[in-house]
Amino acid sequence: MQQYDDWNKLKQRITKDFTRRDFNVRDVFWCHMGMNIGYETYGKGGLYTRPVLILQKYSTSTFLGMPLSSKCKDRPYYYNLNVKGKNVSGLVSQIRTLDSKRLARRMTTLDQEQFNSVAKYVADGIFPHS
Repeated sequence: MQQYDDWNKLKQRITKDFTRRDFNVRDVFWCHMGMNIGYETYGKGGLYTRPVLILQKYSTSTFLGMPLSSKCKDRPYYYNLNVKGKNVSGLVSQIRTLDSKRLARRMTTLDQEQFNSVAKYVADGIFPHS
């Protein structure tokens, strides 16, 4: 329970001291994911962060983000890619809308070819062709 209390304090600070970050589709950011429930992806460390790939920008405040994991898996709803020379998995099943207040700092921007491949995989997985 202490982790939830710690996350709640940090979340209040993030909300209060927020500075808007510029972001774009294809960017990978360290993102405050917090402590979530059950099997929902959450952040690690004292800042409860994890890398997130921005798949779609809805406004200056919201985006569709795919959390990334350093544990690569060859399973449905995981997409293996290379970010800054490291192999990671995109957690397709954990994609969600996030507020830009959660963005901590930019890591990199995915190259267009790799992003197109991810986007196609995500679209085919979420909306399979019949």
